[in-house]
Amino acid sequence: MDLVIFNQAREALEQAVSIDEVKQIRDKAEAMRLYVKQAGEGLVLQNQCAEIKIRAERKAGEILQETVQHGGDRKSKYHDDTLIPKLNDMGVSRLQSSRWQQIASIPEDNFDTHIEEIKIKGEELTSKEFLSLAVNIKKERDRQARREKSAADAALVEPDDRIKVLHGDFREVLNEEVVPSDTVSLVLTDPMYGKDYLHLWDDLGKFASRILKPGHLLVAYTGQMYLPQVINSLEKHLKYVWTAGIKYSVANAIFPLQINNYLKLVLLFSKGDYTPTPNPYLVQGPHSR
Repeated sequence: MDLVIFNQAREALEQAVSIDEVKQIRDKAEAMRLYVKQAGEGLVLQNQCAEIKIRAERKAGEILQETVQHGGDRKSKYHDDTLIPKLNDMGVSRLQSSRWQQIASIPEDNFDTHIEEIKIKGEELTSKEFLSLAVNIKKERDRQARREKSAADAALVEPDDRIKVLHGDFREVLNEEVVPSDTVSLVLTDPMYGKDYLHLWDDLGKFASRILKPGHLLVAYTGQMYLPQVINSLEKHLKYVWTAGIKYSVANAIFPLQINNYLKLVLLFSKGDYTPTPNPYLVQGPHSR
């Protein structure tokens, strides 16, 4: 696919208004991508074809968002008063519809930037990459919504002298004057899990080591993707105690690895040797004294 054909395909995609038109462009781009790959052509040509395919899936998702509800038909701005057929009538599976609408949910700036980043890295453009991006963006939106709701709810709570809420970067807000060294019994936190936030784990370990009382715990939720790096960062300042887990009731899909994850990890690190408190609910074995 040379530049002229690539531009023609993009133009045709921009002008397409129906699922059938977009699907044809998508299928042709995918067939061309497979042909170019089998012919041993370079990654640049493969990615040109892949980009058209992914853009077509995004366009299909946008149309589906406007026209289809899985439970039945509804009217569409694309077709005036014409009732839109169900997915099966359009030759679109529920899985395709779901994935294409996920890709369509990515803001345009993020979508275009991600394409360019992958090209610059010399990596292969795939739909899986954009499904993963869509999931991460949605998670961040949900987190932000929860933060805003929590902030709004907190504003309604009557002040309590026993509770102090501080907002800001923990490395700046929770300084020695606010939280003196060796005074805290527990640090419980849920940091960001992405690669861009890995540097914060070293700062968290250093911070916990300063404020914790000897023998007391840092308890931190963590993802699994960068677990070795997280543990290495914390071990610079604290002593590993245990890894606990919380089971999801619904799987969290990790698209790049094709894994359904049901477990949220919780890391326990102590300042020096851990000093456990007696646990009256601890299950004792037959040989326990």
